[in-house]
Amino acid sequence: MISVLILDINEAKENETKENVSKETVSKKLHTCPLPQAEDRDPRLFLLRKGLHFMGADSLAERLTSKMLCLGRDGKPSFSEEITGKTGIFFNLSHSGNYLAGAFSDREIGLDIQTTSPPHSDVLRIARRFFPLDEYELLAAIKDREDQLELFFRLWSIKEAYLKYCGCGLRADLNSFLIRPVPLIPSMQDKRQDTLDKRMDTAGEIQKGSLSVLKKEDLLSPAEYALLSGPPGYTLAVCAETIPDRIQIHYI
Repeated sequence: MISVLILDINEAKENETKENVSKETVSKKLHTCPLPQAEDRDPRLFLLRKGLHFMGADSLAERLTSKMLCLGRDGKPSFSEEITGKTGIFFNLSHSGNYLAGAFSDREIGLDIQTTSPPHSDVLRIARRFFPLDEYELLAAIKDREDQLELFFRLWSIKEAYLKYCGCGLRADLNSFLIRPVPLIPSMQDKRQDTLDKRMDTAGEIQKGSLSVLKKEDLLSPAEYALLSGPPGYTLAVCAETIPDRIQIHYI
């Protein structure tokens, strides 16, 4: 089971400002109990608590504080070992632009959300330096600039999600593993696939594939990815040991 929650941070702040409501009212509206002063408006904790509700851990969601979280060697956040042992729930967070996203699962998971808004540097130069040769050559063969950018950011999001799944950060090289199959972009698909790509159902079609380790790397292991339908102008990807056929996406 994998659930992904997406929060528009700016919209949440604007709504709170417009309504000028008290901390207690905000807590009730968000279906949470009050947090300590320093945490009462932390969007990350809000998202984590909502995710726990979706995973059925209501009791934990109501009492969650930052003291129940810990960081791995490379900064990957997780629930404390005691909480994970009791609930079997894992999570990963990602932030880009206006959005904060969280993935929740019964297994280790990595998530990345990435804005694709311009301006961008030379993506081919970046791909030549960091991607495996096969992926770079595929990008270089795409002549349409928009299609090239679209594929680049899909690949980049999958790679980020994979490294976060492994929990190794940038200690592993981006060219030490290969994405297969490459996620499709509209110009690479038939008419039916193109329609699905433009707006994949939040509980329906997803693009799936695997990641193969090219170099002997103790930090990495084979995994699967899913490219999901995110907000317009963003790419959204998750990685786990295995990916289910359907992933729920909730905008909160």
